[in-house]
Amino acid sequence: AHLHLHEVAGGDQLLGPGCGLGIRGVVPVFKGADPVGSVEVGLSFGKPFFDEFKRATGAEVAFFLKTKDGFQTFASTFKELPAITAEQMTAALAQKSDPLLVTLAGVDHALVLAPVRNYRGDAIGFHMLAIDRSNFTATLSQAQAVSGGIGVVVLIATLLLGALMN
Repeated sequence: AHLHLHEVAGGDQLLGPGCGLGIRGVVPVFKGADPVGSVEVGLSFGKPFFDEFKRATGAEVAFFLKTKDGFQTFASTFKELPAITAEQMTAALAQKSDPLLVTLAGVDHALVLAPVRNYRGDAIGFHMLAIDRSNFTATLSQAQAVSGGIGVVVLIATLLLGALMN
């Protein structure tokens, strides 16, 4: 059908029992104006995809599918999933959440939930992304200590200057 309509097709889809979820694109191939075939490219979103994402970015990620009974974890790199409410999960189908501050294995993380949509724009689930923010927290603590030290030095210098002027 795509050859005769001269259009590109694609999207995400459940690939069938045991096959998981994937994304694919089908593109017609022409020789001049004549269709000669098509090329199909696909990618499976199984556990190896998420493990590679974590390896490449350092971020923890999980994908939850919407089911008739709520949500099902499709894949995850988290050792233990952060506690989130059913309301937060449902809200994640509509829009990206504000960053939530969580502690995972004693390390501060920023956690975001966001919808995963199919090619029609329907939310089929949501993803959870957690990024280690311990470096940011340490930098903020160091900046607060430095600014506090500067404040003390300025206060002492002001008092000394005031005492000298009297």
